[in-house]
Parts: sequence; structure tokens; C-alpha cells
Amino acid sequence: MVLKSRTAYAKILTITSRGHTHGMASMAIVNSNCNEVMVDQALLLTIYFGNIKCSLKMQFEKERKEHEEAISDTERSALQDKERLKKEITSRIEDTRMLMLQQMDEQLNAVRTGFLIQILTCEDLAFQKMRMIFRFTHL
Repeated sequence: MVLKSRTAYAKILTITSRGHTHGMASMAIVNSNCNEVMVDQALLLTIYFGNIKCSLKMQFEKERKEHEEAISDTERSALQDKERLKKEITSRIEDTRMLMLQQMDEQLNAVRTGFLIQILTCEDLAFQKMRMIFRFTHL
């Protein structure tokens, strides 16, 4: 790319926007001796690969942040699941405890009833025995 420059004795470094459509900036140096603008290929490559390096760094940082967010989300989800399971297990334990207490009460009531029946039966038998003794003695 060659352009005539009206400003003599000036050396200007410019970046033209025309190269950005191709993913690379064009560098131009104004040569004061011949009043021409010459593209420096080494500078073009430096800027191109510098932009790629910068782009890769930005992409790396973006992916790192996304990865950290994903890890944070996973840890938060695991913690929530752990708390949910803890509440569920606590609830189940409490339900089981209440059921076992109820069964124990029922069994105790059955045993009490059995004891009362035995006591009443023994008292009834003792009373009948006394009646029989009284009958035989008063005959």
C-alpha cells in the first residue's frame, strides 16, 4: 500500500480501520524522504499475534470465570442437596421414633391388660376357692 503524504519530515505511526475486517490491523509508516506510506509487515504480524494473544488471554479469563461459577453452582447445589437430605432423614427418624413409641405404648397397654386379667382371674379363683371351702365346712 503506497500513499503520497503532504507532511514532510514527519514520521507517523497509524492504525487504519480497514484491516480490522480481516481480523488484523494495518500499520503504516510515513517515510519523510520519499513521502510514501509503506506497510510494515513485521508490525502487522506483531499486532496480529499480539491481538490473538490478548484475545486468548481474555478467552482464558472468561472460561476461568465460567468454570469458577460452574464449580460454585455445583458446590451450592451439593450443599442444598445435603441439607435437603439431612432434613429428610431427620424427618424420617422422627417419624420412626414416634411410630416405635406408639407401638411400645400399645404393647405396654396389652401387657397391663394381661396383668389385670391375671390379677382378676387370680382373685376370682381365690374367691371361688373360699366359697368352696366355706361350702364344705358348713355342710
